[in-house]
Parts: sequence; structure tokens; C-alpha cells
Amino acid sequence: MRRALLDETEPELALCRIRAVLERTGALDTAHAMADDHARRARELLTRLPATAHVRALALLTRPAH
Repeated sequence: MRRALLDETEPELALCRIRAVLERTGALDTAHAMADDHARRARELLTRLPATAHVRALALLTRPAH
């Protein structure tokens, strides 16, 4: 990561290198799973609140992205 960021390469190439490392190590999959779990828990907790426009807006933010 440090080399990809500090190397004198094009920023797009550095980003590609970093993404490859994150994918190869499973870091992206782990981060997605953690985000999904947090969103699921938030949805569960929102059901305990009164149904208001604000709660519905928050619930929209917890919907799965994929």
C-alpha cells in the first residue's frame, strides 16, 4: 500500500494497485459484510421507534446497496 501511494506513478495506477491488494486480501468482502451487518442491525432497531418521516428516511439509508 505504501509503495502504491508513495511511488511516483499515476494516481489511477496507484488506485488500481490498492484495490487489487484489498480484493486479494479479502478486505473489501469483509468491509461489505460488516457494513451489511451494521445496516441490518440498524433496521432492526429502527422498528422500535415510532413510524415517522424521519425514521422512514433513516430506514432508507439502511437498505442494501447490492
